[in-house]
Amino acid sequence: SQAPAPRRWVLGGLVDATNPGDNEQQHNYGLTSDATNDICYHRHEALEELEVVFSSLFPAALVSRLDGSSMGDASVTPLTANAPVYGDTYQPHVDADPTNLPPSPWTDIYGRYPNRAKGKPRLMTALIYLNQQWNTKKWGGHTRVWNSISGNTVDIDPIPGRVVFMDQDVWHSVRAPNIRAGKCPRYSFACKL
Repeated sequence: SQAPAPRRWVLGGLVDATNPGDNEQQHNYGLTSDATNDICYHRHEALEELEVVFSSLFPAALVSRLDGSSMGDASVTPLTANAPVYGDTYQPHVDADPTNLPPSPWTDIYGRYPNRAKGKPRLMTALIYLNQQWNTKKWGGHTRVWNSISGNTVDIDPIPGRVVFMDQDVWHSVRAPNIRAGKCPRYSFACKL
């Protein structure tokens, strides 16, 4: 395949800041607005099943999709996806940090707090790699995660079907596939919990 399927994916569907704090943005393949709204706000048995699995993995917790209003911006969706191809660039980012949330109904109730604070909601992301086949050794396309204390990085291979749970305040970045992948996209889906 030469690019993500145009019916549900579009160049510019995912916007990533080229440098934290810059106004310039890099536009990458993401879901169309219609596709995003469909998966976020309509019933899908596969998503319901996924949420049941997540809940079974964390039986002591109430697992639910993060409401976009917690970010103070209705354009922030609880589910998102990307399809990096060779040549795309992505900058390190956090999905959410509860100490820096803007004023919203969420902060009215919970305030601002460090993620993992006892008695407060823990913000997590479940990252799911969607390709049926992917050769990381040849094509790259991993997710890089930073240890905020040591500065060391860990690269997570996008093994098809792999689910990675991480706190939303963990610095991470998509690493686009290399030239040997051509324009074959590396699909992933993120559930903000």
